[in-house]
Amino acid sequence: MLEDSSSSQCKLGILYSYDDLKIRDIKKAIFYLSLSAKQYNSMANHYLGCIYYEGLGVKQDVEKAIHYFKEASSFNSFLSKNNLGVIYKTGNYVKQNIGGAIEYFKEAIRENDDGVARYNLANLYLYDENDIHGIDNVFQLLIQADIAKMEGIIILALAVIKRYSISSLKVNWSIILNDFTKIDGKRGEGWLNNVIKIIKKRKLYLPELYEKYYFYFK
Repeated sequence: MLEDSSSSQCKLGILYSYDDLKIRDIKKAIFYLSLSAKQYNSMANHYLGCIYYEGLGVKQDVEKAIHYFKEASSFNSFLSKNNLGVIYKTGNYVKQNIGGAIEYFKEAIRENDDGVARYNLANLYLYDENDIHGIDNVFQLLIQADIAKMEGIIILALAVIKRYSISSLKVNWSIILNDFTKIDGKRGEGWLNNVIKIIKKRKLYLPELYEKYYFYFK
């Protein structure tokens, strides 16, 4: 069965956008991606957003990038939803909008249970100094994630130290284990084992090292 023209145009556009000097042609990439985007292809819109946000062979245009990401988002592109969340979370080139960032991350999670969006939202909650949403949201988001990258483990470790006011290794880990397993039994136990290893290995219980990592990941 032949694929529709928008899919073919999108694939051609993506091919021409590859980081390969032999085939890269950003003008052709934008041409084909634009043809596909006009036919409501969410992936084409997403790639156009990436090209303009990164200034890939063109002048960086964040407003245009946001336009394309929103177009893709309207067709349930969890990738674009996550990108929009990052843009509004950081406030780079646009007015910061934490509420908007939270909603886009949540939508990405609902759409595809996106692990990256879970990490980004957990990171946002960790640094909510007013504790509006509660640091327990960090635990909920990461413990139930399907991926356990090092960045996620460190963010969870920082959240544990912040939540339980840990300043030494004299900790009643069973209390924390109980809280983690309430969220997700075996996953909770696995995450906590990794967290304990990180806290001990990197000595995150020491205030000066905790602050170093805390501000590095902010």
